[in-house]
Amino acid sequence: MKPRRMIEILAQGAEQEIHDQSWVATPTDRLVAAQAAADLEAVLRTPHAQQAQQALPAIERLERLRKPSPSWP
Repeated sequence: MKPRRMIEILAQGAEQEIHDQSWVATPTDRLVAAQAAADLEAVLRTPHAQQAQQALPAIERLERLRKPSPSWP
């Protein structure tokens, strides 16, 4: 299985557990998830994606930081 698909499956599982309230994310869980997302974005980011990000108005860039997108560049 490709890494992207594995990540999608893990994210969907976590979202479902949170939605079903079978898992209440702790501050540590949130920190780990945020760090993993940042690490993945750093690895997957291309120069083109960085330029596209910088071209966005500042408010949109801030919104993307506040609420991570399910799809990465």
